[in-house]
Amino acid sequence: MFDNSAQAAAPTGRPVAPAASPLTIMLVDDNQTFVTAVRQFLDRLPGVQIVAQARDGKSALAHMRRHRPALVLLDIAMPGMNGLELARAILQDPAPPQLTFLSMHDNREYREAARELGADFVSKADFVTELLPLLRARIPLPPASDAMPGSQSPSPEERWR
Repeated sequence: MFDNSAQAAAPTGRPVAPAASPLTIMLVDDNQTFVTAVRQFLDRLPGVQIVAQARDGKSALAHMRRHRPALVLLDIAMPGMNGLELARAILQDPAPPQLTFLSMHDNREYREAARELGADFVSKADFVTELLPLLRARIPLPPASDAMPGSQSPSPEERWR
């Protein structure tokens, strides 16, 4: 009888490694137009899964606790609890996710605040070119040169130029 609970074995007899888990992401931004653009960008990347979205800090905390994303992409300037306050609250969690700020206010003060919180900072104006290397460091995205022979699919970088 076949046992579904047993881990599959490779021909060598060693267990087959489970498929890599996707990088789970929560988006937090009050600008729906920007959120739509980021979602479209992320949806084209293999190994990425958006698990939650929030427009303010309070609902973001609830979503973070419920969905446990590995990465939170958050704006700084939001009504109510701003992104810096939200980041401080998230970091109180025993197992906080990684944080990356996405802000149109690309200045030294915000970049320094992000660094002090152990977070990355990406300018919204350059999010396509700046965010992709950060994601590549967290998940195994194939390099553009690894496209299958005869494949006409553009790389993520080419899709967003």
